Amino acid sequence: MVDQRAYNNILIHMESGRIQQALVLIKTLTSKHPLQASYWHLYSMVSLQLQQSQCAIKHAKKAIDLEKRTDFNIQLALSFQRNLNFIAALEIADSVIKTPINDAHNWNALGNIYSGCNETITAEKMYQKAVDLQPNIYHFLFNLATALRANGKLEQAELTYDSVIAMKPDDYEAFYNRSQLRKQTKLSNHTEAMELLLPQKLRDWRDEVHVCFALAKEYEDLQKHSQAIAYLKRGCDLKRQKSNYRVEGDIQAIEQIINTFDNDFIQSDIQGCQSS
Repeated sequence: MVDQRAYNNILIHMESGRIQQALVLIKTLTSKHPLQASYWHLYSMVSLQLQQSQCAIKHAKKAIDLEKRTDFNIQLALSFQRNLNFIAALEIADSVIKTPINDAHNWNALGNIYSGCNETITAEKMYQKAVDLQPNIYHFLFNLATALRANGKLEQAELTYDSVIAMKPDDYEAFYNRSQLRKQTKLSNHTEAMELLLPQKLRDWRDEVHVCFALAKEYEDLQKHSQAIAYLKRGCDLKRQKSNYRVEGDIQAIEQIINTFDNDFIQSDIQGCQSS
């Protein structure tokens, strides 16, 4: 039986960015309960968040060996996709979509896989199925809008981004994405609504950058060049200030890599991960 409290606790750590704590906990669970498929599935999810795709593949296969489930197969396909093995990822995904799927999250996850494999037409269909099942989950709509944009369906994409913004007015990336879809006109633009956002205290500096760049684009379309330049400068200045990039840091990191990893180390066969 799955310890749901322990399982959920790991998910909370993952969502909060405490991935090392999640890793310690899932290693303990799989060590104590090696025949519990759900724990290996979760271990694969943790591995992906750590960008360890080979480990994710290994743990996803372990989960499937113990129990056949649609979400386990989707996780394996996602792991292959993150490992850039698109052929394996698509083979699994193509097989999964031939089976009955009644969970919107699974359709959305399949959309992510096809999108990551540059199969945007199929990705759009997957996202649409997710939205059809649960139209009130904004990130399903956001993903659908992104796929529509990629497939050149710009009018539909704009309407979908409108729905995203109506549902979640603080998704400022959606404001920026929407501004890029067409040339704005005097009778049809979003500048007034976006101007009202900036006096507010936005939750993150990146949100302000998105709004500034969206305003710059729309004012440029309207040939209001002074406003466009002012917002472009504001966004760039903020991004530069917060990014705090110094080339000296890159040089130091490169020198440390050279000193740490010699040629013998690079040529050696490194084991990527352990099961526990």
